[in-house]
Amino acid sequence: MTRSWTIRIAVTLATLLTGVFHAVGAVTSSRADLQAQVGHLQGYVQGLRRAIAVKGSPEAKQADARVDFIVTDSPFPMAQSGRESGDRMRIEMTTQFRLLLVYFEELSLVAGSTPALTPCKIEYTGMLAHLYADNLAKISANKPVLAVPAPEVFAIATEARCDALEKELPVNPSARGFRDYQVNLAVAFTYLHELGHLVLGHKRGSDDIFSANMTEQERMKAFLAGMRMSRAQEYEADRFAVRELARLGAHPLEILSPPLNDMFVATSGFDCDMRLGLTHPDPTARMRNIVHTIEVTPFHPQRELPKPADAQAFFDDLLAFYARVDSTLKCPDDDADTSPGDRWG
Repeated sequence: MTRSWTIRIAVTLATLLTGVFHAVGAVTSSRADLQAQVGHLQGYVQGLRRAIAVKGSPEAKQADARVDFIVTDSPFPMAQSGRESGDRMRIEMTTQFRLLLVYFEELSLVAGSTPALTPCKIEYTGMLAHLYADNLAKISANKPVLAVPAPEVFAIATEARCDALEKELPVNPSARGFRDYQVNLAVAFTYLHELGHLVLGHKRGSDDIFSANMTEQERMKAFLAGMRMSRAQEYEADRFAVRELARLGAHPLEILSPPLNDMFVATSGFDCDMRLGLTHPDPTARMRNIVHTIEVTPFHPQRELPKPADAQAFFDDLLAFYARVDSTLKCPDDDADTSPGDRWG
């Protein structure tokens, strides 16, 4: 299955879908600064939370009623959740997080209409994966992070290789409604993922697991066990997000929005040497977990959408694609519980 084929399917579906997942107004182009994203995040999530209050699971409703949603004007793409004083909880997203989703979707639209530019999209995503890792190190060292370049800025830096990409961006205004639709799907999944951490009582790893008299081998074993638990929590929160999106009326194919997948790649990468020492699963394992959860989740029937058999064929093709990626990378086995279970229908 080619990436352009996946994008064409998503574009076709988007013309049919309605509901809470549509964009809240037109957003500005990819040249917009970070501050412009504050209103878009706040406005869309406000509508999403109203939908949760009506259609969400009892657990989601109860938890979300105690959540303070915070948007920070930060140059680092991040979404996180935590507990505050008393019974209050917090979900936070940065402006760069949403802006990066905008960048990814604009690149997907351009690559979908001009397949020759797909290598430029891949190169941009790879650059961001390295930049994300570098910025994590800078944050740990209390140093300022490096700014994320817009795709057209990146295209200029590549000289002749991606000149045509620079000319295609920002995308035509007529495409921005669909762009925002896809971006908001990713925002919805992310918000519900973070809400899942709160509902499920997940806790972040801590250095408290180490004792002073541990040997280096024991410390490494404890560290890897902590990372394995963290990845297990990410899988659980993803499954929670899928189930809640189904309750809100999403179609199965809405959940796999291209910018969400690209964000997974940019923030986790494909570093086999580090795979077992990361807090988050690698992108292919994470998407397999999401697909398998979709397969066993009951969704509301919707008019004028692909039949379940057609959607299942799409998911089978997607899983085969992820298997080929893993085979090419030859990474060590991950620890996800991603067994298909019963097919949804």
